Amino acid sequence: MKKQSLIHLLAFGLFLILAIWLTWPQAILLDKAVVGGPIAEADGWQKVWNLWWTKTALLQGKNPLYTDLLFWPEGVPLGFQTFTFTNSLLVLPILMLTNPLIAYGVASILGFALSGWFTYLLAWRVSASQAGALAAGLLLEAAPPHLSRFLDGQLEHVALQWVALYLLILWQTVQSPNLCKGLLLALSIALVAYANWYHTLAIALFTLIVLCWQIYLKRSFWPLLRPWFVTLPTLTLFLSPLIHGFIAGLTEAKAQALHWKGQAALFRVDLLDFVLPSVHHPLWGPNIFAYQQSLHPNSANWVVTPGYIALILIALGLILRWKATKSWGMAAGLLLIYALGPSLQINGYDTSLPLPYLILSKIPGINFGHRLSIITDVALVPLAVIGAFGTQAISEKLHGRQRLMLFSTLFAIGLFETAPPSMQIFADNTPSIYAKLRAEQGALLLVPLNPSGLHYQSEPLQAQMTHQRPIIGGYVARPPAYPLARGAPLIGQLAKLTCEMADIVPNNALIARQALAYYGFTQIILHSEQLSLKQRSCAKTIIEDFFGLKPAQIAENIIIYNIPNTEVSPFLFLGEGWSYIEYQNKRLWRWMSQEGVFYVVNPKKQTQTFALQLKMESLKDFRAANIFVDQHLVGKIEVKRHFRTYLFFVTLSPGQHEIRLTAPADLDPGSRREISLAVESISLIK
Repeated sequence: MKKQSLIHLLAFGLFLILAIWLTWPQAILLDKAVVGGPIAEADGWQKVWNLWWTKTALLQGKNPLYTDLLFWPEGVPLGFQTFTFTNSLLVLPILMLTNPLIAYGVASILGFALSGWFTYLLAWRVSASQAGALAAGLLLEAAPPHLSRFLDGQLEHVALQWVALYLLILWQTVQSPNLCKGLLLALSIALVAYANWYHTLAIALFTLIVLCWQIYLKRSFWPLLRPWFVTLPTLTLFLSPLIHGFIAGLTEAKAQALHWKGQAALFRVDLLDFVLPSVHHPLWGPNIFAYQQSLHPNSANWVVTPGYIALILIALGLILRWKATKSWGMAAGLLLIYALGPSLQINGYDTSLPLPYLILSKIPGINFGHRLSIITDVALVPLAVIGAFGTQAISEKLHGRQRLMLFSTLFAIGLFETAPPSMQIFADNTPSIYAKLRAEQGALLLVPLNPSGLHYQSEPLQAQMTHQRPIIGGYVARPPAYPLARGAPLIGQLAKLTCEMADIVPNNALIARQALAYYGFTQIILHSEQLSLKQRSCAKTIIEDFFGLKPAQIAENIIIYNIPNTEVSPFLFLGEGWSYIEYQNKRLWRWMSQEGVFYVVNPKKQTQTFALQLKMESLKDFRAANIFVDQHLVGKIEVKRHFRTYLFFVTLSPGQHEIRLTAPADLDPGSRREISLAVESISLIK
């Protein structure tokens, strides 16, 4: 036992050395930079922010799965985002004692080392082969898709160790089911869920396949299902902090079903992807990248193949150890088929052959996992186990020097095949002026609100780790509904940067100041280097000419404006459902689709009754418009053909309220829009 423990420890040392090589030079830049490919400039720093927020929340006694520092003042649940809370726990001592950048580097390296090690332990348990187990761990750790996730700075996808740990416990449970194993299953699933929802979806599919197959083989289901009567309630308890974010995510997935369907078709795997070499290899990578663009015109840089050495060992495992590997092969194969998406695509050609994803995508919540290639990451673990059996079969046919020479050759070729590219280094270049803002109060209104470019997307998160103040918006994987950025006074104009100030709702400097004061914004931060000349001119026109502010500080392409405090009166602003502004002579209006949303803010501490005055007309004849306040139907209006003013009263408690108009819409032949009502003005009368 002691000898085997020592062997396992030495194996971990090997996997750690390999991890340092694959991620080099991350190990020597732990406190200086994020290392990886172009996408890591955005996603890598996003994961650093995740670690920073975990530390900040724990030190302040807050919930780390929710933050109001982003998307102020509503905030955003982080449980359904790419938050990687499990990885935060993995490096928690380092995180608490040092800083999040060091913790990110350590978590990345450990993600590789532990993924290889846990896969090694799984393969050792399943195959009872030391050589096979080492091969399995090496195949998984150095797999091109695994490296690809690191290059993209996606720490949640690097962390395959939790998947391997779960499959180890699942295998042991299937072999010897008992109630105690049910607890371990719940814990291991929770570790996966708190790290990655994609991996959670994949292991759920994998588990379903394994259990159905085992029940078929053994003609008995009770012994296999008994541990799950412990697992499911325990898992529900473990995942309860995630429920709010999960429900919100499912609601979003259901509301955007057509969007996710399109995304799944866009990000599906081409059958040829399984045998293409890595686009990240320093020698042939550029040529493969150019070819892969024809397969995935809008989403290149895909790697799903485990590598040619791995494919050979997997094939040998299936052929020479079919009895032992068929269940692993079937489960992994079905995951790979799922990743092919709604129909089979071969070398860029859509065969229109329907695949299981079409059925499975009907299950509520599954359609949010639209990046189907990520499912193949989880399939790497059972494929590595099959590779262990292939290695075992070779090992048993060779002896002494022959075996050593063959494995040494395979190892050398494998290292060459999986060689990482030259890494880019993304240091923290946060402007020093942000350190001075830390001592001040209030939220920051950043311009632009939606920065383009990988560097600019994560820059607000980098800066926030320095100034530690709430900001408008934020860079997350699944942005929440955020009415402020759509149309709140001044904020809506700065989001669009069109300099079109006239609208169907009142809009002037006083209203803008009141809105910013109500939401707690105290400074506008204008990043002029992130804007075109036209956008920069428009932003200054809005802030300085319309809003009447003068620069308070200017440094490093950053202009800071201080927002004066103002007594707040009730105001309103537009939400979704409104078409573009149209003009005729001196009149303007917007067409509404089937529904149009606007928001009314009651800033007082007591409930108030308001009169809402709408000047509008119907597209054809008259049509009934329903009025909803916070999703409750409160009345109806019969809207006539010609413009006239309509008045209705609402009683609103303190805070922001959604007013929704709905009416039957018709197709406009000229613009091909679904339109119902033309609204010339919406005003608020107390």
